[in-house]
Amino acid sequence: GSDVGGTGFFADPAPEDLYRYDNTGVRNYTTAGDNAFFSIDGTTDLARFNNVNNGGDYGDWHTGGVTPQVQDAFATPGAHPVLGVETQALDVIGYTRTAAIVATPEPSSFVMLGAGALALSGYGLRRRKRAGKSAA
Repeated sequence: GSDVGGTGFFADPAPEDLYRYDNTGVRNYTTAGDNAFFSIDGTTDLARFNNVNNGGDYGDWHTGGVTPQVQDAFATPGAHPVLGVETQALDVIGYTRTAAIVATPEPSSFVMLGAGALALSGYGLRRRKRAGKSAA
């Protein structure tokens, strides 16, 4: 999200802040007023940021009067938010969505245990072999 209102490391604009405009199409990186919108081109307001110091996060979407969104500043009880503006925001800041997620298989515990036992037995045989050579 946004780093508006942040301090220290979070005082610099975040990538999503490059798409933060006021209602006149001017970039807006301020907490003054309740006038901050997410827009790709500066003219089409896709979502309104929560830009009020009301205990919410300045990087969240404004709650109220709109279809519930995943990053709403305050939960909307009983709502089923959809990913809409969030996916557009991720697209414009450079994330690439894929059609399908392919899970990476993880080795089973049995395989890992067997590999460990094999490594230990090899180490033991090597150690015995060295001990036999030094005794001769």
